[in-house]
This record gives sequence, structure tokens and C-alpha cells, in this order.
Amino acid sequence: MPHDDDAERAVLTSMLMSGKAIAEAQEIIKLGDEFYIRVYGIIYDTIVEMENSGLKVDPVTLKDKLGEKELPPEVAS
Repeated sequence: MPHDDDAERAVLTSMLMSGKAIAEAQEIIKLGDEFYIRVYGIIYDTIVEMENSGLKVDPVTLKDKLGEKELPPEVAS
């Protein structure tokens, strides 16, 4: 399946920088399963979950939230 790692990373990076980017990404990407790289999908779903819960989304809070979940080893590090 064709995919672009850089594009997936760019989406996640923009989501960490802007709440508006989170809303725009959600209009296009419905679930993290749409990411080719599993780790990116988990990160995407976590960002969306945080935004929908009214939590601040930034690299520090995202890392903390991911740390609360039982994640595969490749995500946990």
C-alpha cells in the first residue's frame, strides 16, 4: 500500500502545534487506523481523545497521556 511517512509525521506535528489543525485533520482522518504506521495511528487517536476531552494538547501532555495507556513497546518508548 502506498504511504508517505513524512506526510503522516507532518499531520501529527501540525496537530501538536494547533487546535485548528486537530479539527481539520479530524475532517479528513476519521480513525488512527487510517495511518499506515501503527504508532502514528495510536498517537493520532490519543491527540483526538485529549482534544475531545478538553485537555491541553502539546508534546508534554501527549507523552504523559500515552504513558497512562497500555501500549505496544514500539509506542511506549
